[in-house]
Amino acid sequence: MKEKDVISDYKIQKYILYAEKNDGSYGTVEGGSYMIENDLDDFWHKKSHLEKTLRERLLKNEITAIYYFMVLEEMTIAELASRAGIRKGKVKLPSEPRKNLKK
Repeated sequence: MKEKDVISDYKIQKYILYAEKNDGSYGTVEGGSYMIENDLDDFWHKKSHLEKTLRERLLKNEITAIYYFMVLEEMTIAELASRAGIRKGKVKLPSEPRKNLKK
């Protein structure tokens, strides 16, 4: 990407890119785009909606707390096992809790 190709039409949300400058060297170039603001707002809206939906399912006892945490933190089973300090094969992740544990 050349320095002249960097979009800088929105000064509120800025970002840094590495681009080829006019003299042929590479370096940082500051840009800004309205798309960044819109994408970030959309991301946070979807994230809060996911959290609300999962919390409701957790309170209704439809999912487990481990599943809730794993989805919110965007973890895989391998990452969950690593954080818990156990082997990946030992992790059993039921998405639905057991209804009656005293049978």
